[in-house]
Amino acid sequence: MPGPGRFQNFMGYLRSHRRVFEKYADLKILSGFLISAVFLWIFGGITEEVLEQDTVVDDLLMDLMGRIRTPLLTAVMIFITNMGDPVLIWAGSIVFVSLLLHFKKFEQAILVTWTMVGGGVLNQVLKVSIHRSRPPGTSLVEAWGWSYPSGHAMMSVLFYLSLGFFLMRRTRQPAGKAAIIITFTAIPILIALSRIYLQVHYLSDAAAGLFGGLFWFAVCVTTLLFFRKRSEWKSGD
Repeated sequence: MPGPGRFQNFMGYLRSHRRVFEKYADLKILSGFLISAVFLWIFGGITEEVLEQDTVVDDLLMDLMGRIRTPLLTAVMIFITNMGDPVLIWAGSIVFVSLLLHFKKFEQAILVTWTMVGGGVLNQVLKVSIHRSRPPGTSLVEAWGWSYPSGHAMMSVLFYLSLGFFLMRRTRQPAGKAAIIITFTAIPILIALSRIYLQVHYLSDAAAGLFGGLFWFAVCVTTLLFFRKRSEWKSGD
């Protein structure tokens, strides 16, 4: 059992390195990386199930969607899925970054650019690596490429959360913040559900897209916080 002398040495070490711990023990940064790790763990679990071809839940939900399908619901789902269309997402991203640059919000413009471009590359790498085929049968909308993870779900998370993150920083009212959180969280979830309903993705594809997007978004925001904090450290030295 460690004696009091060893404990005192340990406390002395902490005091002598207090400046270092203060630099790296920022709560927001540590929380961000922890949240990223949780999302990555969930994504990894879904991916493991897919690679093991455990698709019972996927098949059951696909069958359920076929049973509840109606012309009106299909029209609603097509409208929702179009909110995650790659053309809309990338055009919206370009406009968003252009506006940020116009108003000299360079840090946020870099964040959005890195989030979207990095997320797009990550999604394509995952699709090619796992090369899962899309659900069999006739889909209700046109779709191409590999199925896992859902690009609509993943890129919608990155785009709409980026918009929400920007608006949150400029909203002071709690009710306004709550409305932003609910709205910009619900949109990607609804888009993911629409992909399942329209029979272009399995549940696991959509879920992986959501959690993959959440992982990458958390990494990007946390990295921004880290570099911002590091500049503060350097300016204070």
